[in-house]
Amino acid sequence: MRKLIRDPGFVLPSFGFPLGFFVLFALIMPFANTAPAQLAMIANYGAFGTLAAAMFAAGMPLAQERDTGIYALKMTTPLGLFSYLAAKMSAAAVFALTVAAAVLLLGLLTLPVSMNAGAVAAYFAATALGACTFAGLGLLIGARFALNAAPVVINMVFMPMAFLGGLVLPLMIMPKLIQQASVALPSFHMGQLNRAAVGAGSITTTELLSALAVLTGISIAALMATRFLLLRGRT
Repeated sequence: MRKLIRDPGFVLPSFGFPLGFFVLFALIMPFANTAPAQLAMIANYGAFGTLAAAMFAAGMPLAQERDTGIYALKMTTPLGLFSYLAAKMSAAAVFALTVAAAVLLLGLLTLPVSMNAGAVAAYFAATALGACTFAGLGLLIGARFALNAAPVVINMVFMPMAFLGGLVLPLMIMPKLIQQASVALPSFHMGQLNRAAVGAGSITTTELLSALAVLTGISIAALMATRFLLLRGRT
């Protein structure tokens, strides 16, 4: 966490992009003119900030440590690979939660909406699950690509997922084909959970279980794939 927050080149964009998009689309442009729409903006841009921050916070340090030999050095100590990956994922998730908290605070201060304690808790629970999912994807990229390629790949993954998952612009204004394909993306499920948490939309039991299964399954699969790549690199 200390390494992450000491890097202004990482911290400023991590907070600046989601907060900037929120100001543009929720405050300046007339997309959010009803209470449900305003709550949806908070949920969507909280998810957007979480997605980007978690992927970069997990993937970039891993790629850097692999390139500089720090990872190889750490693996000669009693530190186990699982503990190493768990620490990386935890730090990325906590940082991503701070970005989501900043979006939530900005929304509550600037929009005429309110949320009870239960909605706030549900928002952070949904955000935490999404943060672990995208941190896992970030770790996978960091384990596969070198430092000079990792940020490019992360951008190529998170930006399309954010747009196609309905986190930047509402899915209802997108072509029907994109609306149908979006359900395959983890960003869609994270946004769906976030919106339901803050009261900006309803979610059925089937949709809830599906979202939980997709996000949890991707987290586990990404960690297993990351472990395989790192172990293979050591042999």
